[in-house]
Amino acid sequence: MDYPPILLTGPTTGGKTSLALELADRIGGELVSADMFHLISGFPLSTGLSDLLNAPHPRIHLYESIHPTEPLMEPIEYGCLATRTCAQIGARGSAPILEGCSLEYAQFLSRYSCGRGLEDLRVFSLTASPAFDLGSRLGKRIDTLIAQGLLEEVQKGIEAGYQDTPIMKTTIIREMSHYMHGRQSLAHAKRTIITQLCSYAERDRKGFLRMKGATQLEIDPARSRESTSTILKYAAQRERTPAVSADSPRGEIRSPIFSASQ
Repeated sequence: MDYPPILLTGPTTGGKTSLALELADRIGGELVSADMFHLISGFPLSTGLSDLLNAPHPRIHLYESIHPTEPLMEPIEYGCLATRTCAQIGARGSAPILEGCSLEYAQFLSRYSCGRGLEDLRVFSLTASPAFDLGSRLGKRIDTLIAQGLLEEVQKGIEAGYQDTPIMKTTIIREMSHYMHGRQSLAHAKRTIITQLCSYAERDRKGFLRMKGATQLEIDPARSRESTSTILKYAAQRERTPAVSADSPRGEIRSPIFSASQ
């Protein structure tokens, strides 16, 4: 079966990349980054790209495609680039699967996905189930990244003179840099990272819920097979699902809601 282009978006650290990889494996798709900081080269640990780059994966596009000293890509510039990339993927007979947590990029694609290559884009705003403990997941993730060389990666960025670039001002790099310079303990750096990323995730959750034309899915990252089956089910439908209210309390997404854990 031929599937339309699919965009998986939603708050950070919700399992989007893992789901995108499984989707690509199931339908012969190719991954396209829709994350502002995944576009920047040289910081795979700091940006959470290491698992994707180190594991077997399908063809991937736009990841680590710009130099750290270049400006962040504006939504309209990204949208044009993503549209051309997806058109090329479609011309090969593959399905484009875009994934990322940049709200501005997702909003642009959702509103203006009318160019050749994204004219039938299906947008899925993913929210983790209420049982998902983001803080605990982030704590374990930080420990893993440190063991894999996060501090060394940050040090390389400092030595390269990137201190005033956008990537060096991201939460993880900034707090780890403070720790490395003796301004705070490692435990304090980790607490700050977890607190701020959880705050960003909650802030962005409401923005993602307001996206017009997006199908809202509550997923369980531990049940990826069921989640991808649900995504494919609704991707195959001809009509998009309207967005739901952004005023719903955490863990409660008003109808229509398609729960991948059911």
